[in-house]
Formats: sequence, C-alpha cells, structure tokens
Amino acid sequence: MYPGFIEKANEDENERAQKSFEWANAVEEIHYKMYQEMLKQIKAKQTPKDEPYYVCPVCGNTVAGNAPDICPICGTPGSKFKKIE
Repeated sequence: MYPGFIEKANEDENERAQKSFEWANAVEEIHYKMYQEMLKQIKAKQTPKDEPYYVCPVCGNTVAGNAPDICPICGTPGSKFKKIE
C-alpha cells in the first residue's frame, strides 16, 4: 500500500507525507524479513536467539542485538533508539 501513498504524496507535492510513507515502507520491509526469519526458525523447531530489540523513535526501524550508530532509514542517532526486551 505504501508505494501508492508515496506516489500520491509526490503528486500532491507533500514532501513530509512522502518521506513518512517512504520510511514506513522501508521499515515494513525490515519487519517482513524479521517475521520470515522467525517463522523459518519456528518451522525448523529452532529456538530463536534471546536478544533485545531496539526501535527508532522516529521511523520505527527495528534491529535485533544492538542499536546502530545511526538509523540507516531516517538518520536518528542510535542513542535515541528504545530498547525492547
């Protein structure tokens, strides 16, 4: 759904909406990959690694293990990421 939203925001010259939808699209791709990996592990009867997750408070980027130095999606410093255990 996000590609259509991005296109419409671009047509409307709404840069803030366009950026927001682009970030959301990028983050949803990350979430999809994480979900697929977890599903793969469950189907293989593997125990998922017990590690914290960090979430960017600006775009929602989610990473396992450690926060990045800087969010690759929106540029927020990694020190601002919220730890989820």
